[in-house]
Amino acid sequence: MKNLLIALCCMFATTAASGQHQAITQFVGKYSDGKDVQHFSIGGNLLNFMTERTDEQGTRKLRTQLRQLTLISIPDPAAVAADDLHALRQSLYANDYEELIKVRDGKELVHIFLLENKQKVIEQLVLLVESEESVTLITLSGELYFDDIRHLHIDGPAGDSLQEHWPAEKRP
Repeated sequence: MKNLLIALCCMFATTAASGQHQAITQFVGKYSDGKDVQHFSIGGNLLNFMTERTDEQGTRKLRTQLRQLTLISIPDPAAVAADDLHALRQSLYANDYEELIKVRDGKELVHIFLLENKQKVIEQLVLLVESEESVTLITLSGELYFDDIRHLHIDGPAGDSLQEHWPAEKRP
């Protein structure tokens, strides 16, 4: 499920030009230099190139505009203080992020938060995955439209899982 959500977020992502929330920045800053930690941020033209395309049927242009993608994956969950994870989630709640999904799959816990503007356009999408193998945080910033997600089709096992857990006809 983690791979599905990461793929989904990478395909349709967004962050406001001002950057990510302070609590996210602090969390990434604290853990990005840890042993075997994978961390990167991508912004600018590369992300714009990824969203300048039509849907799979070639019938409409996707409106999603990406500004920043940040990923940090910490391979040793014991290296992450439980208080830091709790503080991160609480800060998101306190700053008007909506918890869109919270799923427990075995010992894996997945949170998806979003921050919408007044026009109901998602400005930031945050994926937090806690498992026995790692803790992964992905933030996507820009302008993300639900209509683009609703028409999303992914081939293979990831697509099968998406269809099973969130059928296209039930997406917003």
